[in-house]
Amino acid sequence: MPKLHRILWSLLLLAGLTGVSLAEPAPPRTAPTLEASLAREVESARRTARAVGVHVVDLADDRVVYGYQEDQPRILASNTKLMTTAAALVDLGPGFRYQTRVALRGEVRGGTLEGDLAVFGAGDPNISGRFHDGDPYAIFRGWADELVARGISRVTGDLYLVNGIFEAPRVHPDWPRDQLSTWYEAPVDALSFSDNCVLVRVRPSRRSGAPPIVETVPPLDYFQVRNQAKTGEGRRGTLYVRREDDSDTLVVSGTIGRSSGHLDVWVAVHDPEAYFAASLRAALAERGISIAGGDRPVHGTPPGAWE
Repeated sequence: MPKLHRILWSLLLLAGLTGVSLAEPAPPRTAPTLEASLAREVESARRTARAVGVHVVDLADDRVVYGYQEDQPRILASNTKLMTTAAALVDLGPGFRYQTRVALRGEVRGGTLEGDLAVFGAGDPNISGRFHDGDPYAIFRGWADELVARGISRVTGDLYLVNGIFEAPRVHPDWPRDQLSTWYEAPVDALSFSDNCVLVRVRPSRRSGAPPIVETVPPLDYFQVRNQAKTGEGRRGTLYVRREDDSDTLVVSGTIGRSSGHLDVWVAVHDPEAYFAASLRAALAERGISIAGGDRPVHGTPPGAWE
């Protein structure tokens, strides 16, 4: 075999054994365009989502990069928070502070305020334990300290709840009526405590078949509890915690496993003003301050000289 033929045969044999092609290399694969990538993601999302709408704009030149059913009207749901927050930052500024005023009227004699106490709601969403190591009464404790510093341990009059900066209704009429007790459908109010939700804690009983232990955190006598649940064996169980419509009666049903540990559920309250008042009274009572009168929800400043 001529030498040249032997060289060519060896190269062909080597190519066959190694899988190396002697043909021209294939051109490098180009990355898909952004539009193609977005279209692929939309197609994937359509397999599971009830509705899909996409609108992508290049902020540098306002060029529409991609669109898919972008003009179809949608319910924004929780995305509305983005618009609300942006509007609040523009109108109020990043340094805005809510001011919830506590006022009193009357004379202080021998540790007793012979008069009334008032709280002026301003829509503060943070009267809770969120920024106070989980202590829901943290803000109220500061108010109690001020009353103690003024020598007040008893109020003979009423507790005025000055409300009204938000118009009715407290709950949007389009919200699903079968979810009103869930935390994400809590009512809106100028006087809000713990996001107008109460933490319900359910502990299993030591004995199977016995009702579990139900308590609120913090503990409040304000809520009525209908405990229809049972303690089951083991760790498994199906427990339901809800609130009766148009009331602040808590209903617990189902089963909780005897060795499962406690279960915490946030439940939206029905009456934010009454919940706020009950929580404030309980926090003041921990400092030995009592209010003899009742709760007086009002719109606008009550008449009289308030300090």
